[in-house]
Amino acid sequence: MAGDALRWLALLLLVSPQSIFAQDSPAKTVPVEEQLIELRELQEASDWEAILRLVPTTDGSAELCFYRGMALSRLQRWQSAREAFEAGRRKAPGDARFSRELAGTLFQLKQFQEAKNSLRTALKLDAGDSYTQTFLATLYFMEENFEAAPKYWNLSSGKPLVDQIVTSPQLRVKPTLLDRAFAASPASQLLLKDYRNT
Repeated sequence: MAGDALRWLALLLLVSPQSIFAQDSPAKTVPVEEQLIELRELQEASDWEAILRLVPTTDGSAELCFYRGMALSRLQRWQSAREAFEAGRRKAPGDARFSRELAGTLFQLKQFQEAKNSLRTALKLDAGDSYTQTFLATLYFMEENFEAAPKYWNLSSGKPLVDQIVTSPQLRVKPTLLDRAFAASPASQLLLKDYRNT
């Protein structure tokens, strides 16, 4: 009887040696903090491919999705970057970075309306971000929406500034009367109310 049990045990060891060794040496996992430090260093070194090797999918945390999206953006893989930022935004809906960076990828994909929507979402989360304000103003300006562009430019530090006022063709009006026709003046900030008044 003891011989039979010993034979069965030997057979079991021969058939499944990996299960015994797996118990002795557990899979190595890198702590999240160490992984984020490594990702930060790779980002500073602009090693985008290495970041993608470390973060091959969007299955991880929101922070990992962000690094993946940034690396894909730098490699101009816009659709994949979009997917990474969208995954991150679903995981961290209160983090404005995802909406802001998603807008950049949407802009590159020529999806301007979606880019504006994403920027407006970013502003709801971080109303004081001048980059987002300027980006949104620029998109409106590109559409020749001269009412919306100054609204968002005015939110960010004193923009836009009036360089000069030129009329073409030259009007036959007294210069003082012409000066009063414009609510803004050169070297001043163009406010939305001044644009409307002019």
